[in-house]
Amino acid sequence: MSKSATPAPALDPYSDDDFDEDEDEDDFLPSRRAETEPESESEPAPASAERSRKRPRTEEDDAPSAAAVVPRNPPPPQQQQHILWQPSIFGLEPLDAFVKEVGDWIYAWSKGRENVEIEAKIGTLIDTRLPGRKRFFLPVASETILTASDGIRFESNMDMGQHKHYNQILNFRCTESRALPPQARITYKHHREVDSFHPSGRPTGPGRAEGKIRVTRDQGAPPEAPVKAVVEKVRIADLNVYNPKQLFDWRLSVNVEIPHPAPPEGQPVFVRQKDRLSYTQEEMQIDLTQVSGGPREQGQPLHELELEFRRPAYLLDQGARKEQGKPNRYDELLRVFVNNVRMLVRNAPPV
Repeated sequence: MSKSATPAPALDPYSDDDFDEDEDEDDFLPSRRAETEPESESEPAPASAERSRKRPRTEEDDAPSAAAVVPRNPPPPQQQQHILWQPSIFGLEPLDAFVKEVGDWIYAWSKGRENVEIEAKIGTLIDTRLPGRKRFFLPVASETILTASDGIRFESNMDMGQHKHYNQILNFRCTESRALPPQARITYKHHREVDSFHPSGRPTGPGRAEGKIRVTRDQGAPPEAPVKAVVEKVRIADLNVYNPKQLFDWRLSVNVEIPHPAPPEGQPVFVRQKDRLSYTQEEMQIDLTQVSGGPREQGQPLHELELEFRRPAYLLDQGARKEQGKPNRYDELLRVFVNNVRMLVRNAPPV
């Protein structure tokens, strides 16, 4: 009779290591072998003992014994199988509360508007109630949406080293994406532009300063060359997001860019130069921009990083379909948008 094998232990679904089957060196004690092992042929049993053990045969005698069906070499343990966990006891995965709040806020401020711009800028929340440029602080452990921004200023800026770090990351991702299907690849364009700003004659919002009309041209273009854009940017609403464990915070903005048919007459209030790399993937666009000049003429250029929807009208159409109970991709688009912002923030260079 072959030795019994100790059953293999259950596999841990989180382990990549196979368990070795345990085999005892001596499954049977010497005192038990006489009860379990067959008689030796060299020492036949007495005839009287043979006769005393004989009894009429039954169907059970013809059936194979348990020992007969045990293979001499036990099969190897089954290969580890991937376990598909249920998303919840209800069989559903709830929408991320943070993403839902962002989506509700965007739709509430954008609904019914034309020429909407929806963007998120990476930067730092500064506490204006403290001396110096000290970062805003809250006693929270994770990413937090602020419902009030009194005493807070958002600075959309980073140093040159951080800007270069993001440039390298995005260039690398652009190269990597060549292995993806065409619709998922990342493309980029390099823009060198000049913006001149002219007074619009009306405030950008209640209690805000006078608006500006922005005229954009290519750097080095002759004066008679056509302008690229003439728009008046009106701020609608901002939503600040605090990241206590990350180097950067971010601000979500809804703006309206009103197109104008022609550049206004007269001298501009100020002029700025932009050196921008735009990376696009599907419905998203990331802009990495170095800005020189501007209203304050700070000597050192500003370095900005922002993400925006390429087709905000499509996003709002999907939001309207969701509101009407029709099939839509609104939540999916918002999830991709927030994921991109989070990944940019979390991939900041180490301090």
